[in-house]
Amino acid sequence: MSHVFISYARATAKQAQQVAAVLRSQGHEVWLDDAIPAHRPYAEVIEERLREAKAVVVIWSEDAAKSEWVRSEADRARVARKLVQLTVDGAALPMPFDQIQCAHLVDWQGDRTAAGWKQVAASVATLLGDSIPAREPAQPLPIPPGSVTPDIYTVAVAPFTDPAGAIASDDFAEGLFVEITMALSRFPVLQVVDSAPTARYLLGANIQRSGPRVRINFQLRDTERGERIWVERFDRVLEDPFAVQDDVAGVVVSSVETAILGHETRRIAGKPVTSLSPHQLWLRSRETIRRAGLAQIDEIEALSEAAVALNPTYGRGLAFLATALGFRLAFAGPNADVAALRARFTDTVNRAMVVETDDAEVLVFVAEALLLAEADLVVARALVDRAVNMNPALSVGWDVSGNIRMQSGEYEVALAHYERCLRLDPKSPWRTYVWPSMAGCLVAMGRFDEAIVLAKQGLQIGPNNPWAAASLIAALAHSGRVAEARVALAQFDPRQAGVLRSSHFGPKLSRFIDEALRMTEAQKQE
Repeated sequence: MSHVFISYARATAKQAQQVAAVLRSQGHEVWLDDAIPAHRPYAEVIEERLREAKAVVVIWSEDAAKSEWVRSEADRARVARKLVQLTVDGAALPMPFDQIQCAHLVDWQGDRTAAGWKQVAASVATLLGDSIPAREPAQPLPIPPGSVTPDIYTVAVAPFTDPAGAIASDDFAEGLFVEITMALSRFPVLQVVDSAPTARYLLGANIQRSGPRVRINFQLRDTERGERIWVERFDRVLEDPFAVQDDVAGVVVSSVETAILGHETRRIAGKPVTSLSPHQLWLRSRETIRRAGLAQIDEIEALSEAAVALNPTYGRGLAFLATALGFRLAFAGPNADVAALRARFTDTVNRAMVVETDDAEVLVFVAEALLLAEADLVVARALVDRAVNMNPALSVGWDVSGNIRMQSGEYEVALAHYERCLRLDPKSPWRTYVWPSMAGCLVAMGRFDEAIVLAKQGLQIGPNNPWAAASLIAALAHSGRVAEARVALAQFDPRQAGVLRSSHFGPKLSRFIDEALRMTEAQKQE
């Protein structure tokens, strides 16, 4: 259940995301309408979440005052005595809300010490029944004074232990240690160091062996705070020790990078955007991009622009800015200035490639940007292939490689690349995209029931993903569930309809989607 409901007009989506981020950093559960599943009626979900909420934060603006939705949500909250109001532009509030206290947050940039924000936070805490204000920030342990976010994270790999001494006579443990150390070094944001006291993170492992079987227990710790942030166990048969070393090392290092970046992102939760470094802005935009909706593109673009403004040669910021612009081109409607947008996109891609050609993740996101913009797909394929050759454990590289293969109609190859992405990182933050993409491949292969499951899983964690919705609509329609396909289509955000006309799905899947749309229209007319 979400305890805080945020009501806002679409024009203030950025401010709504900012309010949500700070409330979450203070330990509250927050719901925005970007979390509406594509398979559920919009009004039904809104009413359900509004009823469940203990506090309703209404973000007033000139557009919000004209919005029937915002006024209706605000009135329900007022009647239920759980209304918290704030204004982001100082526009006059409609009656009777102009008679109720409203916090002034014009030009607010996320500063939790601002007087207006303190009013909001106190009201929310009161409505939720908190006897004291929520934690600031909401983290397992407080960050020590002076703690900073470096651009590169030092990692020490402790010698693997073998309590029983069962493997002391062979080279498996030593070989695995070397393989993991080398694989970690392929991630530019990680630096492997020899001394644990100087490392920000420490990776250790315990190895046990019984006959031909080996069990390896890993754990990753934040050395500054003594916090364990990732653990995993592997059970393998040592028929081919080299193959086991390669397999385990790939999964470990991919998961370690994901765990570290996620941990570092949580460290900066709630900090004002204006106080963040280019690297911190990239961390936050990397978290945002996974939510896959049109509203998030504004945030990704703004964060990336801020990073590039601070450092014009920051390759990762430029690559993410190119990706945001690629999304805009993919979503472009009939009234968009596509020529101007494409010119800006091309300039950003060129700048990214000039300043950074040795960072595999930069190459991957430039390739994704080219795919989204339906630009030079030959170059996109070359870039992503180079990236995964540089770092075979880069899970997002296999995701984007799958996307490019899908666009060319190589559905079996694409599916294998998506599966490899998830094998490297089973809890990958890119599942928002990977599951729906796998669903699309399965639709093209005629495996509709499997596709429905994966598309719905993707929509649960990325409810605004238009590629997931398209795959679900196609799978439902072609499996004979046309009425359900119509419901899914009704929830599709028309502002993202450009995706349905793109080449991203490849020729066969595009045909399936077109046919599904015709089926839903035919049933509607009947």
